[in-house]
Amino acid sequence: MNAVMAHTFCTYLNELERIERMIASAEARRDAILREVELHRERRGRKLRRATELIEDKSGKTRNAA
Repeated sequence: MNAVMAHTFCTYLNELERIERMIASAEARRDAILREVELHRERRGRKLRRATELIEDKSGKTRNAA
């Protein structure tokens, strides 16, 4: 049985390697997208905090020095 499994593995080795490369590529794309989402959230958060501070300044309230 081991010989049959080894022969089958050797027969499909190229296909298995191709699938592994495709998986690695998909994971790299996913990681890049997640980094971009995180950067977008950070930028959006900074922008919203600045807008909130401006609104507080205009309303005459003291600004929190964070």
